[in-house]
Amino acid sequence: MLYKRFPLTRFVLAEKRIIAYNYILSRKNQPNIILFDDLYQHRSVKPKVNILLCDFEHPFYNDFLMPLGRLRERRIGAKRADIIIVTKIPEDFNYSEQNETTEQIHQYSGENTPVFYAFFKTLTPVNHLNNTLKDKTKVVLLSAIANNASFRNSISKHYFVKKHFEFSDHHFYTAFQLHKILKAFPDTPIICTEKDYYKIIGFFSDENRHLCYFAGLKVEMKEEAKLFDLLKKLNIP
Repeated sequence: MLYKRFPLTRFVLAEKRIIAYNYILSRKNQPNIILFDDLYQHRSVKPKVNILLCDFEHPFYNDFLMPLGRLRERRIGAKRADIIIVTKIPEDFNYSEQNETTEQIHQYSGENTPVFYAFFKTLTPVNHLNNTLKDKTKVVLLSAIANNASFRNSISKHYFVKKHFEFSDHHFYTAFQLHKILKAFPDTPIICTEKDYYKIIGFFSDENRHLCYFAGLKVEMKEEAKLFDLLKKLNIP
């Protein structure tokens, strides 16, 4: 999905981040920036800037170490963050409560760590022909993400949802599952997340591929210019 969106960017996959790092350094035409995903517990690579993402609905300061919670290390690990971004804030977020959230974070990160707030904006669903759907169209939803309910709520504001097929995050789809859905709803447009789209589009034929739509997400951030100014001060081009 990311490669399709950013075709000029090189992607390297490796479970051990140090292997990916060494591979990148061994290649010609060195990049200006190496952006790692999920590096916090991979201590073999020390980044120039650590950006910690904090899920608004499941903030680390209210969470616990596995298996009691979702944390892979203690909350105090937030002290290693140079920047913290609170993600997935709701559309009706009251920014007057922002100071309270920031104070909770600063209990573990330190009071000088910059904290920013971001939310996802759901874009109009499109198919491979870049066609869109009219409002109030009857659709079927398919999603396998951490918050399926949020996806359903955003889509149902504009479309009539006949059925929502929900799966757990990182679900591995099978041809049988897709064929069963297409048989039950043969002429109904299917809307999925962009991540799920690239997992399932191969199961569609040339005749019915136009029925598969994906709703992309756009990240919008309060004080975005301030964040980029901060990155420049940290010598990130």
